[in-house]
Amino acid sequence: MGNPLTKLFGQTALYGLSSVLARLLNFLLVPLYTRIFAPDEYAVVIEFYAYAVFLAVLLTYGLETAYFRFSSSKDEQKVFGTANSSVLISSLLFFLVILIGLQPIADALLYPNHPEYVLLFAGILALDAISAIPMARLRNQGKALLFASLRFSSIIINIGLNLLWLVFLPKWNLDLPNWLYSPGLGVYYIFLANLISSLFLFLALLPQILSHLQLDKALLNKLLKYSWPLLLAGLAGAINETLDRALLKYLLPKGEAMYELGVYGACYKLAIFMTLFVQAFRLGAEPFFFQQGKGENNLKSIAKATHFFTLAGCFIFLLINFFLDFFKGFVDEEYHGGLEVVPILLAANLFLGLYINLSIWYKLSDKTKYAAMFAFIGASLTLVINLWGIPKYGYMASAWATFVAYLAMFLCSFILGKKKYPIPYQWKKLLGYMLFSILLYFFIPKLPLNSYVAGSIGLLIFGGVAFILERKQFKKLA
Repeated sequence: MGNPLTKLFGQTALYGLSSVLARLLNFLLVPLYTRIFAPDEYAVVIEFYAYAVFLAVLLTYGLETAYFRFSSSKDEQKVFGTANSSVLISSLLFFLVILIGLQPIADALLYPNHPEYVLLFAGILALDAISAIPMARLRNQGKALLFASLRFSSIIINIGLNLLWLVFLPKWNLDLPNWLYSPGLGVYYIFLANLISSLFLFLALLPQILSHLQLDKALLNKLLKYSWPLLLAGLAGAINETLDRALLKYLLPKGEAMYELGVYGACYKLAIFMTLFVQAFRLGAEPFFFQQGKGENNLKSIAKATHFFTLAGCFIFLLINFFLDFFKGFVDEEYHGGLEVVPILLAANLFLGLYINLSIWYKLSDKTKYAAMFAFIGASLTLVINLWGIPKYGYMASAWATFVAYLAMFLCSFILGKKKYPIPYQWKKLLGYMLFSILLYFFIPKLPLNSYVAGSIGLLIFGGVAFILERKQFKKLA
């Protein structure tokens, strides 16, 4: 048998390819959006996608992880059918509620003249939620290539429609009917493109969705008992990730709030490469470690995976910071005032990734209540720091709130996990790598060299030290 970590990293690469390409292609729209829209206009997009993170968690209510947990020990088809049917019913009810209360909801969000934004987003969220369990099944079955193909196809449709409505049709100046294209509806077309891409994914998965419609009430109760703490954790995590962008709109003076939100939202996206790495690893690791079970070899694999995750995360942190002069070109100069948040958010997302790595201890031991507890701690810190800091320090307070929240969640999981479900992590070594990367971050830019030359030297130093210290581990992966 080959090294199980090799399989994990292979799956992570495939899941990562789809995830990275999807998010990266979306990220490549940021230069387009920041050059077409002023910060206060782009802020509308930032705000709605912030709400989407929270609602996406609510609509799947932890059943993806519950499906992974129970499909390995029970009838997989019954587990899938029950989870799939439950999410389908609740998503349709969600859309119906939004449809009935469309105008009041638009009024409450301060978009009384654009209820269509709310309707489009309700459709996107419902379709994505319905597709979530079937996509999780592809991961569970090891069909990484099919998973990646569907994700990639969906995002290509989204990108293509964005380019069509925002770039090509405005230039071509064709005489088209209003239902196909109407000038001045830029933000509307961003949401419509997303809806169509979500509809494509739903239709591609529809045969699988309809072929397994069953609802075992006893099994559903078990799934929900396992997943409800994960739901609370997910909601709290969504608060950590998105609350800042919602609060900026309401806590800053009205004349500057949307501008600041647009700037912060655009620069926040420059931390996407760390976010992509964390997401790709999670997609591959979660089903992998559940399938491996609770044996000693699996615990060692978890520890080694976290080891390499930390190395790669530190490298990404240095890469983006050393070459920020290059990456900042992805957003228009009007947004560059917010670049100081990028290092903070990169570090924050690295700790989020470490926390996700550590979360396997309470998932394998069925102690998911700790997920809710840790996330509640993070959400509380996020809320308090933002409420206190935004009126004084603007979006810088939001960036630091994100960092403090994720660091606190990581530390809490580390301390309790060490007592309740010991995993042989090499924390002294990992801490050494993190401290070393911080030292390089502060001192390499001070070298009297071109920034790109200095950055390259810094990356070579970190990579060289890591390779020398880990050469035996790298050989085992070969």
